[in-house]
Amino acid sequence: MSNNKNLEVSLLTPDQAEQYMLIRHTAFRHDINKILYANAPQYNPSPSTLSAVTSSIQDGILNKGIIFTKCVETPPPTTATISSSSSSETSPPTIIAGARWTHYKPSPPSQPCTSPSPLPQTNLRTPADLDKDYTIPDPYPESNTAMWNEFFDLFHSVKRDVMGLRPFFKLDTLVTHPDHHRKGAGKALLEEGLRRVDEEGLECYLESSVMGRPLYERFGFVAVREISLDLTRWGGDEEICWTIMRRPAKKCTE
Repeated sequence: MSNNKNLEVSLLTPDQAEQYMLIRHTAFRHDINKILYANAPQYNPSPSTLSAVTSSIQDGILNKGIIFTKCVETPPPTTATISSSSSSETSPPTIIAGARWTHYKPSPPSQPCTSPSPLPQTNLRTPADLDKDYTIPDPYPESNTAMWNEFFDLFHSVKRDVMGLRPFFKLDTLVTHPDHHRKGAGKALLEEGLRRVDEEGLECYLESSVMGRPLYERFGFVAVREISLDLTRWGGDEEICWTIMRRPAKKCTE
């Protein structure tokens, strides 16, 4: 468990989606934002685009079964807060980090089987499941469409190749606000998320930045491939690299 006793991890609620979005936007300022908002000045999208991102997070929570978690920091009690009898003087916990997890699993059968000797259920996904799950979303007004499409096509094609038809969890995003680095928030979010993964007995997959790789390795992720996207092809200023990592399935022993 995380050594910081002031950190708490729980599910993100729809009304907290904007806070998560702002943390993600700040954390991605020097890399992913260059892809998502390539045509925006300093890669800063419009308020309407940020609002659309917030709405997509809310939709993921409410309608798509995507797991968003948050890490909040509760300030340790001080003499002033202990002696104060007014709850209105206590500041609410601050969300300092968040994660997004997707469970890629087989689609349920479209019709119940009525055969007296039904075929055994398979735990594998189908090619149709992959086609449904690995679609390229619509770009934002600030996106370079060609760069956007190549980015998502790259990520989707590698998932197809590495994971095949097996069900798995994917850690889509793990972000900590830069003002709260080195407090253990990322570790706390990983511990909670991987507990869910292990309860299902599934593999876990992610695309890691150079900075994030050591943390993931401590949690049992193994590098399986190196990929990159050269943004200079579309007028950008760098090539961004990722390490594809996979964590073998484990059974929860608790």
